[in-house]
Amino acid sequence: MVSASTLTLSGGTVGAGATVSATSGSTLIVSGTLADSGTLALSGVTSVAAHATLATLSGGSAIVTGTVVNSGTFTASGLGTLIEIGSGGVVSGGAVVVGNGIVDVLSGGSANVAFLSNGSGGL
Repeated sequence: MVSASTLTLSGGTVGAGATVSATSGSTLIVSGTLADSGTLALSGVTSVAAHATLATLSGGSAIVTGTVVNSGTFTASGLGTLIEIGSGGVVSGGAVVVGNGIVDVLSGGSANVAFLSNGSGGL
């Protein structure tokens, strides 16, 4: 858990069963490839840098109730994955990409969504 500070992840994996929580007032910076098989709870400010990738893999999820400034790639790539943009959650910049997972934008949430041509996921 990160609270009132900054966490920079320049690559790596959030393992199955693990949770990374960036609470209100904190900042998460993704600057490499972050593979998420656990849970990302993003209620602070998250920055996905240019050329960086935040990908939910099989069993992974990202719950956004804060702001994601997306200059890279934010994707629901694996089967059974979820990116949920909650009420008040905003993903600005690049699109949230649906691969084989699900992107769920709740009432009051905001995101541009794109679909991979060979993906089997949904919105």
